[in-house]
Amino acid sequence: MRNNPAAAGPLDGPTALPSAVEAAEGSAAVYQRVHSSAEFRQVRRRYQGFVFPVVIGMLGCYLLYAVVSVTAPGFMGAKLFGEVNVGFVFTALQLVSIMILAHWYGRHAKAKRDNAALKLRWQVQEELQCQEKLR
Repeated sequence: MRNNPAAAGPLDGPTALPSAVEAAEGSAAVYQRVHSSAEFRQVRRRYQGFVFPVVIGMLGCYLLYAVVSVTAPGFMGAKLFGEVNVGFVFTALQLVSIMILAHWYGRHAKAKRDNAALKLRWQVQEELQCQEKLR
């Protein structure tokens, strides 16, 4: 079927592959240019500056909880009031802290990164559309 010129499709012929390669190279150049821009580095730095300390802190709290649960079961099983013990309170505190951190992350992203990231996204899309028009 490939040998029949009448059955040639849009991807057949000598110019189909080079134009696809050129388009991919053009797109890669746009993304590389944005990746090396100061704006992108600032968005990434703000993200990492928030997320890394928070993740380390949460992992530390969780590991502390796990270690205390294994090494001090008497302490974790100590009743505080009624049937509520220390282990239950620690578990509830972890759940609450994760919800607070998720809310805090959302506020931080909205205030510090979303506008800059959206600006970069629109910049990339405009450049890609301009390249499409030039082809």
